Amino acid sequence: MSENDEAASRLGERKAEIRAELAARAKAAEERRLEKLAHAQAREEAKAEAREQAKQEAAERAKARAQASAEAKAAEQTKARDRAEEARARAEAKARSRSNAQPVEPPDLTGRQRLIDAATRLHAEKRSFASLGIREIAREANLNPNTFYRHFESLDDLAVAAALQVGDRLRPMLRQIQRLASRVDPVTVAALEVSAFYAFALANPDAFVVGVREYHGGSPRVRESIAGLLGDVSNEMRDDIAGLGIFPSISREDLEIACKQIVVHLFHLSQDYIEQPEQREYITESSERMIVWMFAGAALGAFPPTPVRDRRPE
Repeated sequence: MSENDEAASRLGERKAEIRAELAARAKAAEERRLEKLAHAQAREEAKAEAREQAKQEAAERAKARAQASAEAKAAEQTKARDRAEEARARAEAKARSRSNAQPVEPPDLTGRQRLIDAATRLHAEKRSFASLGIREIAREANLNPNTFYRHFESLDDLAVAAALQVGDRLRPMLRQIQRLASRVDPVTVAALEVSAFYAFALANPDAFVVGVREYHGGSPRVRESIAGLLGDVSNEMRDDIAGLGIFPSISREDLEIACKQIVVHLFHLSQDYIEQPEQREYITESSERMIVWMFAGAALGAFPPTPVRDRRPE
């Protein structure tokens, strides 16, 4: 074979190699392009799915908020009707008392309940149980002063009974909210808890204002009773959340700490919520954030598990 033929052969082989290399590069580039396209499409689908999920979660939260608001409104309406009925009964009792010159109990209220309600009303006028007199309470309740000692041994007994009565109404309502919250996300759990608690406080303003004042300035026995009530509420919250599996990643010990701090926080702010209408939106939103942060921090497990002593919230 001549040199020209060999050169032509080598040139042909080199051209073939170059064409093959170019074809391989083009194929690799096309594969990379298709892969990027597939990744981009997957990202868009993931974003669309996330947007749809966020939309559904927002709808669920809105529905849960609306339900909580409706329940709170119904509770307030019921309370308003009860107050109107109580006022009517009290007015009728006073009218009969004036005509008979003797205190008369309305048929739908016991002497014990009337004394509790009278003391709560008087206390709400920025006073304290210690400053109230038994005769003053009996007069407000339209009862003979001797009636007081048929139901209570002291003013502390009356104050403790008033605190326990509020707790007996508050705990079942919160338990119902917690069961509803088991079907939604943590943010909605916080919103439901806060809305329900403050709505109940607003429907029972005198009782909560009295409770906050006595918690800080009442007698040791009354303070202990209120602290015990807050402890019972927080323990029931802990048990319900643990039992319903709302926050499965949080240990029982951390859950107990979080629930106690949440209950005490809401309790302390209830007086501001009642007495400062212009601050209610801020108090509600900040309380919701506090609860979310509390549970989020507990879920992260920033602290090693340690035994928690059984003590009342401070």
